[in-house]
Amino acid sequence: MSLELVPTEKLTVGIKKSFENAESFLNEVYVLKEYEAWSHAYTFCQFAIEELSKIHMLFQLWIDRINGNEIDYKSLDADFKDHKVKTKLSVEIEMSFFRLYKEQNGAEWVDDAINKGETFLQNLKHSNDLKNESLYVTVKNNDFQSPSDIITKEMFDSIYGTALLRKMLSETLMRTEEGINQIAKLLKKEVENGEEDKSS
Repeated sequence: MSLELVPTEKLTVGIKKSFENAESFLNEVYVLKEYEAWSHAYTFCQFAIEELSKIHMLFQLWIDRINGNEIDYKSLDADFKDHKVKTKLSVEIEMSFFRLYKEQNGAEWVDDAINKGETFLQNLKHSNDLKNESLYVTVKNNDFQSPSDIITKEMFDSIYGTALLRKMLSETLMRTEEGINQIAKLLKKEVENGEEDKSS
């Protein structure tokens, strides 16, 4: 089914359900963590991050409909299922929050976080490879490797922190309709800035 057939008033339902599913993944991560099942806990963190990225897609769709913008539903439907696209968007939304925070508070320390996000985007394929390797037995260097051979506790700790941060950024704004509107305004501003950059 295409997103084109989903009524605009239902988009907030998709946003909330995406958040709830991400939260459910992270609850299961807590259990896996207790058993030191780092590789599968890593996988579930990545799943949570991808679910949170759907929030960005649905807000963008919401804004485009409100503004009467032309929408390529074929591409949007494909992106909604594309793991790499969702991972990329999850980083971009985090960076947009950091930019907004710096704009409001003048905090220079966020520059480091933004730079890390930009570096991550340049190595997107590696991130997607790690997600697959955290879930399946793979062949590397002419040998078989299980997920536990590849994913370490340190790697889990890193992605777990990232997943919790992105959940927190969403959670602070999504508990009320007012919060949803705040995110919509933020994303609209990002779109407008992007259009200005293209025209300059």
